[in-house]
Amino acid sequence: MKDEVVQKMVNQLGAGRWTELPNGDIGLTANYAGEQSLFSSEQLVSCMLTKMKSTTEIFLETPVSTAVISCPGWWSHKQRRALLNSCAISEITPLRVVNDLSAVAFNYGFYHPGQFDEKPGRIMFVSMGHYGFQCNVVEMSKLNCTVKAVGYDLSLGGFLIDEVLADHFATRFNKKYNVDIKNNKRVMLKILLAMEAIKKTLNTNPIASVNQDCLYEGLDLQDKINKEEYLALLAEHNIPGRVVECVKTCLANSKTELADLLSIEWVGSSMRLQIVRDTLAEFLGRPLASTMNAEEATALGCALLCARLSPTASTRPYDLIELNANAVGIHWNALGDPTDTKVSSAVLFPAGYALPGPKSRNSTFSRPNSKPFEVALKYNDTQNIPVGSETIGICKIPSIPARAPNADGVVPDAEVRVKFRADPFGTFAFVQADSMEEKEEIVEVPVVEEDKDDKKDDKKDDKKDTKPVKTVKTVKKVEVAHKLAFEVVMDDTTPAQLAEYKKVEKDMKATEDAVIAASNAKNDLETFGYFVREKIDGAWKEFGTREEFKTIENLCDEISVWLYGDGDDLPKADYDTKKAPLQTLVNKIALRYAEWNAVPPALADLEAVLSSLNAEVEHGAEKYEHIAQEEMAKAAAAIEDAKKVLVDAQAKWAGVSPSQDPPVSSADIVMRKENVSAVVNKILSTPKPAPPPEPVKTEEAKMDEEKPQEAEPETETATPMETESS
Repeated sequence: MKDEVVQKMVNQLGAGRWTELPNGDIGLTANYAGEQSLFSSEQLVSCMLTKMKSTTEIFLETPVSTAVISCPGWWSHKQRRALLNSCAISEITPLRVVNDLSAVAFNYGFYHPGQFDEKPGRIMFVSMGHYGFQCNVVEMSKLNCTVKAVGYDLSLGGFLIDEVLADHFATRFNKKYNVDIKNNKRVMLKILLAMEAIKKTLNTNPIASVNQDCLYEGLDLQDKINKEEYLALLAEHNIPGRVVECVKTCLANSKTELADLLSIEWVGSSMRLQIVRDTLAEFLGRPLASTMNAEEATALGCALLCARLSPTASTRPYDLIELNANAVGIHWNALGDPTDTKVSSAVLFPAGYALPGPKSRNSTFSRPNSKPFEVALKYNDTQNIPVGSETIGICKIPSIPARAPNADGVVPDAEVRVKFRADPFGTFAFVQADSMEEKEEIVEVPVVEEDKDDKKDDKKDDKKDTKPVKTVKTVKKVEVAHKLAFEVVMDDTTPAQLAEYKKVEKDMKATEDAVIAASNAKNDLETFGYFVREKIDGAWKEFGTREEFKTIENLCDEISVWLYGDGDDLPKADYDTKKAPLQTLVNKIALRYAEWNAVPPALADLEAVLSSLNAEVEHGAEKYEHIAQEEMAKAAAAIEDAKKVLVDAQAKWAGVSPSQDPPVSSADIVMRKENVSAVVNKILSTPKPAPPPEPVKTEEAKMDEEKPQEAEPETETATPMETESS
């Protein structure tokens, strides 16, 4: 709450009373459900995450349980832990917490695979938002993008330019009217809100004006500023210089020359200011590219990384490797001894330390006389760390077992090893503490000699066979770890508080769901009343009696009056109860209307199907001669039964008026048609029996067929003429 940036922003953070919590964090006192309620920053963020989760689940039609979330790169351990707590309250499992620009870079590299196939290339990304400026240099390759260096300026953003302009106009207003409006927060907020239009106008125009009627005690603010004055104000506050200085630092830390950059991509709302882009283009010696929108590129980068890390999704292999932007060191001193005030320190995780995954570091501390001590994790460079976030946590080790004296009677110092871990979330943790003891053990070691009689003559392999011939006993020193009890003190939400926050969030979600359900039920009831009125005067006009329509109209009138009176704000069940009587009457009329339009076509369809099936059965004797007579008789009987049903239904329907309940159902008729079709078609589709197989020929028969037949001798026959002459 005491952060200078927060104090400047607090007037722009919306309605509500901002309150300092007991742990020094910022909270909001607001009217919720008719009562004044205090919400922590974790709860406020969890409300947003819960709403985003609900919206995503409705769109995807599937539960959402995991996510990748981005945050400003300068956020410290404390702020990132608060973000993780918000995820826990919203029942979201964060796969990663990445920096905003890292997500943008991942999005860029994922969709430009061909650009870095042959060799890696470096891209610079710069972003100037409402409250801060950040840039990074990223090395892109085919398989990953690695952040090489980052640069931040926490207070260099659009809000700073708004303040400079607002102070300029306030000074001129005070001088003109001999008043003092700079201490009036409400008046200054009005001027601040008008500065956005001033910046946009001066982007493309030489002059801009501001007009605020009745700004202060009936006095109007009517003033102008030209582009030269505007640029002079920015130069006076060194805004262009700070932009260049931040980029210079980033390039130097990444050891990158300007010529090595393939492209400079800018994102962020305040980067639209022409003066900022021109300043950077002049320093970098080339124009800046603007191929991405900050919000879309960041969100898409998080979504792609989430898909990459999720076991249920499949993407091309591409990874993001971030770095630890600020050096983190350890500071240790004696615990519970006011006479020992010495504090020692060392760097544990240096700046620029790559974090592709969790990284652990062990530090061993020598403690004379086994004196208890405490070790603190702190940021070494606090320039880019928000106020109150310098100390990450403190590990207290209150008891260390004393060491046994050695052979000379001297008690050696106790050796304590503490394990620390850096997570890709940008957070740090104390893992464990061990008391290390060195012991001597006697072990048998095999002695290996070269076997001279069993050498190999193969020239391709010069290796010689060896075999153990004996073992000897030797003394070996080994380290034995004994776990120590330790206490971790972190400025973090306690488990009890987190459980309470989860309960409050669930109750709020249930209340919200109930309110939405009641609102939808109320709207549905009102819409249903208008729908019924329209139908009974139109399409349903002939399908109800006068008494029924009168009852329906009375119910609709009653509902309309009730909705804008006693039924204005009630639970969903009350609206459903009010709708039930009207729904019952309407269902009867709606059924008559539907059946009146559905039964005649259904009867005609059934009659056509029966005629077709009957023709197949009666006139297909040759086609179906392979089917048994009993089966054909079943088919004919099924058709005959359906005909009787058809005749009965036609007779009943002939005397029905539209306002009467239908004596037959179109669904029954359709079902009868499907049943008779299934029975008859099953019989008629009986396949013909296969023809009998040809008799198997014996070997003798085959030989007789293959044997050549002898030619018969020719015989002379006398013709009748020859007989008479003889």
